[in-house]
Amino acid sequence: MTNPGKLAVAVKSVAPDLRRHPRLRRRAIAVFGIPLFAALLLLALFGRDGRAASTTTPFGCDAPGRRVCYFSVQFAFGGVRSFSLRQGERTTQSEVTPGVDRYQMSLDLPNFGDVNRCRTLSVQGHPCRAKLVDPGYND
Repeated sequence: MTNPGKLAVAVKSVAPDLRRHPRLRRRAIAVFGIPLFAALLLLALFGRDGRAASTTTPFGCDAPGRRVCYFSVQFAFGGVRSFSLRQGERTTQSEVTPGVDRYQMSLDLPNFGDVNRCRTLSVQGHPCRAKLVDPGYND
């Protein structure tokens, strides 16, 4: 049976003293410092909730004739925003993250933000499409 006091002394003597060993200090910085820096950088870029920086994004209805475009923006981290535009109208939506959030657009029939509803509308012959939000223009 080992003596706990001797074991503690043995552990202390085996553990390196980083002040005396510059090579080990550099290695400790490389092992712990770089991942910590990367994590802090990601936190600064994406914020506390993990979302990329949201912007104000333009949407418009380029449908021919006197039609109505129904939009549903589905946020990557939950939530749906629905709005409609008449032919030729333009608007901007805030707090939308291009390349991360998705939107659906259907003509003349609301899709209510349901992906399956958009698929059903497309099968029934009603124009409906789902895409990633583009930072430039979404129609």
